[in-house]
Amino acid sequence: MRLSLDTLRHLRANALMALVAAAVALTGALCSAEWRQASALAREEAVAERDRAHARWQQRDTDAKNQPQDAALIAALEARGVLAETHRLDWIELLDELRETLPVLDIQYEFAAPAQANNATPTTSPMPATLRSTQMTLHLVVPHEEDALHWLDTVRRRAPALIRYRQCGFARQSDPQTETSALTADCEIDWITLARPQPTATP
Repeated sequence: MRLSLDTLRHLRANALMALVAAAVALTGALCSAEWRQASALAREEAVAERDRAHARWQQRDTDAKNQPQDAALIAALEARGVLAETHRLDWIELLDELRETLPVLDIQYEFAAPAQANNATPTTSPMPATLRSTQMTLHLVVPHEEDALHWLDTVRRRAPALIRYRQCGFARQSDPQTETSALTADCEIDWITLARPQPTATP
């Protein structure tokens, strides 16, 4: 079977049109897929931005509610002397007073250099402060167990600092000659204060 030249031209034209139609359909499908992907990404970004805005609103609301509590806490810490520079002399005077007023047979202590207890500062506080910790090693000799517990509790209540007992070891000592006994306590204690950051000097 022979095809005429006009028939071949007609077939070629139909094949070209079919190819063009297929290309258009494929392009449309790709564009539709890309459009759906772009739309999904836009929706996800919109939801994420909404969530971020909601979180910022909640944080502002929390900050507003916490400010009166923070101010009251700071005032209480200032009244006790915790929110202040490290005044080691006040601590020594307290320990000397307890030496005279409580049943203590012997007391020896040593303060280490103060160090920053952490690097974080409270973001919601109207007066940000950093924790300063001074470690004290203590050797205490008292007549009875309750005397040691009373001494440690008195320091915790009266000290112009936050007291944290890291560790304490107790041992009973007896003297055969005098037929008396005493309790020794060896402790590591952190004296913690809150120091406000110094303002940066402007040139």
